[in-house]
Amino acid sequence: MQILFKETYLQEKEVDELKKLLLTLGRSDIDSQARMIDLSIENLKKITTETKEDVEKKGMVYRKLSTVIGIAIGIILI
Repeated sequence: MQILFKETYLQEKEVDELKKLLLTLGRSDIDSQARMIDLSIENLKKITTETKEDVEKKGMVYRKLSTVIGIAIGIILI
């Protein structure tokens, strides 16, 4: 499972969710497995949404920071 974390862009939370799913498959009846798959899909969607929100927030901060640094460098050069 370390390969999933090192060689992909998956976050640790996503890898953990996939581990939980893989460890539970095959241990119960079909209906329970289907519910586990659905639950894992919902959890992965939630993680994806949280990650997108985090990227948007950090992206905005980095854009503002780079603008301020650019203005500061411009003022110093003048």
